Amino acid sequence: MRPSIVGFVSSLSLLLAPMAGTTDDDSQSSPQLGTQYRTAVVANLDNEIANLEATGSSGASTRENVTRSAQEFDLLEHLSCIPVDALYYCPFWGWSDTDIPLEERLDINNITESTEISGDVPWESTIYDLLTLPPDQQREMLRQDLMNAKSSAGKVLADDQFTDTGDISADVREAFPAESAFADVETDSNSSTAARTTVVSRARLVTTTRAGKQQRSNWCGPASANFMGLHDPRSPSANSQQLWANRLGTGSGGTSIYNFVNAVNRYMPGWSQRVNGYVVRSISGWSVSKWIGQISGTVGHKKAPVILHPKLSPGVSTYVPAGTGTGGHFNVAFGYTVYSNGSGIVNIFEPYDFSGKLRRTMVTDPFTKVKEANDANRSFQNIGV
Repeated sequence: MRPSIVGFVSSLSLLLAPMAGTTDDDSQSSPQLGTQYRTAVVANLDNEIANLEATGSSGASTRENVTRSAQEFDLLEHLSCIPVDALYYCPFWGWSDTDIPLEERLDINNITESTEISGDVPWESTIYDLLTLPPDQQREMLRQDLMNAKSSAGKVLADDQFTDTGDISADVREAFPAESAFADVETDSNSSTAARTTVVSRARLVTTTRAGKQQRSNWCGPASANFMGLHDPRSPSANSQQLWANRLGTGSGGTSIYNFVNAVNRYMPGWSQRVNGYVVRSISGWSVSKWIGQISGTVGHKKAPVILHPKLSPGVSTYVPAGTGTGGHFNVAFGYTVYSNGSGIVNIFEPYDFSGKLRRTMVTDPFTKVKEANDANRSFQNIGV
């Protein structure tokens, strides 16, 4: 059964906890130019937050003023993507390379609770659940979402530059030194292989795991979270998939990636600190080389896993058995190898057993297939990094 609205509100309250990583106080130790650049980067987010707080202020807090404020607030009017330097932040959706119009992200005529048994929750259902909250609480959830976006802006800009070029510009390094430090971490390289090529870069965070297959058809999210929790470098925890389902707000419709990343930030301090707080990142239009840059940056340099969000079938994966597949799905990239010829593989924790045909939990797929599988989840095309 789908969790009650009380349960969903509880999972949404994860947003109210600030993400691990840097805060505004970090800018005080930055050089003047770095501080100016940092301020300019988040200016549009600051403006949106200020406007939002202004709409919530009605002078004296009389019952009439509070009621008027609530009636005037329309969440759907605040979901447009916000420019942040070269990127965009789309509220409750995530970070994107492009400005994605709301009508391309949201079927305005289908904002209902999810009734399909699946691994991931449609965004329409996430918005539906937000709209069931009192308007003042909707506003506060949105404000906290934008505050978290502001906190993560430097991390996302540094990631984006690293995935595109393999380095981070001087202005971003100066403005966001903590978020940029991962680029200087060395990875394993120059190892010969049986294929007579050279390993340019590789990393593997986990060699064995006690994490098991998902216990229900729609629990790929809880099973993936359980794997990550077992191996959190600061606070490893052997929790049940049921507990993770509760923490992720997983219902019959599956898990929201938005809740997934916020649960990691709250309950897995080791992984969260290594990435300066997980965020949802659009992968729409990404090339294979950008995929390689993102996974090598997160897994190889930051030493943290990537939450993948694919739709699997034999056509987009080498390990999926014939005649099987998934709807929207979650699994976890915990390792990779990149070769000198430009090819490479990703090590993946796979929670689904494909009707008993895949017993292994640790599998590999080429970067090309990982890209295809995540592109195939057309309703989302996003990951957690």
